[in-house]
Amino acid sequence: MIGALWIVALMGIAVVGCIAIARLARRVAPRLLVALRVRWVGIVWTIAVLVALMVWPDYEVLTLAVGVVGWVSLGVRARQRRAANKAPAAVVRSGAEGVPPHDPDVVVLATVGATWATACASVGLAVTDYRLTESFRRSRSGQASSSSGWAAVVEEASSAIARKTILETPGAVVQGSSVVATPLVLGGHASPVGPVMVVSMLPGLTLGDYQARTDALAHTLQVPGLSASQSESERAVGRVSVAIRLRDPLAAPIETSLVPPADDLKAVPVALGEDGRWVTRSLANVSGEVVGGVPGSGKSAAVTSVLCRLAQNPCVQFVVVDGKGGSDLSWIQPRAAVWTNEDEDLATVATVTDDVRSLLRQRLRTQMRDRGASNFWDLPLVPEHPLIVVVVDEVQTYTDTRGMPKDAKALAERITANLVSCVKKGRSAGVLVIAMTQKPTSDALPTALRDNASVRTAFRVLTREAAVSVLGDAVHASDVSPTDIPRSMPGVAVVVDESGAMVRVRFPYVSEHAAAGIARRTAAMRRELTTEAGAVRVGEGSGDVEADARAPRAS
Repeated sequence: MIGALWIVALMGIAVVGCIAIARLARRVAPRLLVALRVRWVGIVWTIAVLVALMVWPDYEVLTLAVGVVGWVSLGVRARQRRAANKAPAAVVRSGAEGVPPHDPDVVVLATVGATWATACASVGLAVTDYRLTESFRRSRSGQASSSSGWAAVVEEASSAIARKTILETPGAVVQGSSVVATPLVLGGHASPVGPVMVVSMLPGLTLGDYQARTDALAHTLQVPGLSASQSESERAVGRVSVAIRLRDPLAAPIETSLVPPADDLKAVPVALGEDGRWVTRSLANVSGEVVGGVPGSGKSAAVTSVLCRLAQNPCVQFVVVDGKGGSDLSWIQPRAAVWTNEDEDLATVATVTDDVRSLLRQRLRTQMRDRGASNFWDLPLVPEHPLIVVVVDEVQTYTDTRGMPKDAKALAERITANLVSCVKKGRSAGVLVIAMTQKPTSDALPTALRDNASVRTAFRVLTREAAVSVLGDAVHASDVSPTDIPRSMPGVAVVVDESGAMVRVRFPYVSEHAAAGIARRTAAMRRELTTEAGAVRVGEGSGDVEADARAPRAS
């Protein structure tokens, strides 16, 4: 009996010794131990059982029984480890319960997170950590030390501690003889384009540094694309959002019949951005927009979707001139103060633009005296003094004088002068001119009109020169160009964002039937535009003589 107890005690001591040795080895060779721990302990256990059988042959049954229990325990542990290794890395690293293992966003985020620090260091998105670098250098010098005895043991221990500190410091990466700190991943969330990581700002680096390295970082991480952005709240706490672009929100067309009203003219949602969020545009202090693109690129549909929003605001009135001579914008006729599709009789269009220019000049002269401020946007928006949106479709019909007879050329020059004057001076008077053209050249689109228009939208064009005619010379320095928009993506355009960068957006499509319904429902908001000369109506009005006579006045 005493011999049996000795066997159990000695085998227990062997197990405890194995565990102690394993824990000590974990600090020296953690990766090797993770792979071999179960197998190594099993070998040691087998040796212990064999030694016990040789020393105490009389107790072989008991020895074998204890050995079998140990082997079964190790087998269960090995099976658990294999199951854990087969589990998707995304779920293991996500730390979120209920995340489906097949979710591609989670899988990509886990893969990126595993190599994030090394990738950032390889593209230069890192700064030297002098504290860790000094520890690293000391650890290297300790390994090569010529000390002996207890001094060597202590030096080796301190070097091991220094190396362990470096390896376990989040974001620390060894480069040569230095240690660099990389942006730490602080959290993440889902977005329409893919998962978004919130990372720390490193000292000395700006948002521009992150944006400049997104292409190289995406290539290193082997993801389709990355984009870096920063909100005001993130800027205040030193953080940057890095989106992993797995999807293109602009790939599919956006069709809708439910168009919310533009209640706030300083934040009008106009199109879907590349980040999957709506791009808003302020109309305050904006006097001109140029819209260019080849036929079928989505110009008229885009302007229709914006006008549908504005038509539901009683503080907006419309003057619409359709240079096609067709009916693309005829849906707005019940809501427009002025509407005409005259494309040959330039005298009619000249009269329309004369009256709009007269109204603009009247506002500039009398606004301060009658309303108390010289700038329209410093005053409250009221239906009696509305924002006037002048839409000229195919503006080249009236501005391109090549091949025109002398009298028509004089009228075209008069129309051009009126439009340019409205764009130059309309900001303070509450007049916005939207000039659309399928022929964006310097002959068809006067540079004086384009250069004074603060908003420019370029749909698909065929040449670099056409892109420059709409967007200006900044096209040459941009990686985004309207010449790259495929024919299969009507409604996609290139615009200039608040930071001055060119970005792609996609405008929604609203059918003519839905747009006409909005115009009919809001027809009561229509007002006649009046000037000091007493002109009650210019152009054709709404087409309903009795309704025009009953319409309230606006100045």
